[in-house]
Amino acid sequence: MQEFAEKFAAIAAQWNRVERRAKEYEHFQEGANVSAINEMRYAGRRIVDALTILFSDGKPEEIHAALIVAETYLINAEHDVTDGICFVVLRRLDRVIKKYGRDQIAEHYPDFWHVYPLVLDAQKIIQGTREDRQQRKTDYKKLAEEYLPKLNALYSVLINVKALHVQSDNEELASIKTRVATVTRITVTGAIFSILAFILSLFVWAYPNDYWAIFHRIF
Repeated sequence: MQEFAEKFAAIAAQWNRVERRAKEYEHFQEGANVSAINEMRYAGRRIVDALTILFSDGKPEEIHAALIVAETYLINAEHDVTDGICFVVLRRLDRVIKKYGRDQIAEHYPDFWHVYPLVLDAQKIIQGTREDRQQRKTDYKKLAEEYLPKLNALYSVLINVKALHVQSDNEELASIKTRVATVTRITVTGAIFSILAFILSLFVWAYPNDYWAIFHRIF
């Protein structure tokens, strides 16, 4: 029982760490990281399975198996959060560079020329983890501990300095929705007036005398 108590404590600590990282992601992007949340949900199911087996005096190897799967899901969740943060930062940086150029970023963030190579390295590391599964855990630990704090500082500059403002994904989506709504209102209004004009033309064609009598009475 003591052996499993230590294992469950380790899983709980891992869960709390992933949860903190998921909250960190929300600083970069409005809303939750859905893929990470799904992995945590799957992990939660396996933890419940392990507890069920434990309290029903099941086989120890079955408990171990369920906890190993839960741990794997939590590792995937943490990696998904890291991927998401890097993606948001890199996407924002790419927009700012296209609009203002690297030199203007460096004017507002003097460490930019030191951090920018790390941005490129982060991209390579993420791409590399897709190719080498064995190195995946080590690489993601390096990303989380060495790269993300610097990317976080860069991102804060990109979103807080007015001279470097670009629309975020959510702002761009909201802008698109507003434009679509405006076009829709104009189209519907035009269609209504077209229908009214058509009805009026039919009335004039069918009852020309009545139409002119009504027109003169009004005007």
